[in-house]
Amino acid sequence: MSRVARARAVVSDHAVVRYLERVLRVDVDALRCEVLGLVEGGLERGAASVRRDGRSYVVDGGRIVTVLPKGGRAGARRRPTRAEREVMAG
Repeated sequence: MSRVARARAVVSDHAVVRYLERVLRVDVDALRCEVLGLVEGGLERGAASVRRDGRSYVVDGGRIVTVLPKGGRAGARRRPTRAEREVMAG
């Protein structure tokens, strides 16, 4: 695949989840249950977010829509490692 084609390629969240399930054999349903168990007390009280172990679990309409890192905020990203940068560069 050329560098231009690779730059235009996008992997959807759905594809990532299926990769986790089907290739890495991650039990995604078990993860959903784990996350729900961490925040269900806050959900029962109608909270818009729940903090557990320094992380924020953001709730919208009774759904957990994202998890923010410890001490982090939306959009906070770590710098890619050298190996990750080499893969991205092709």
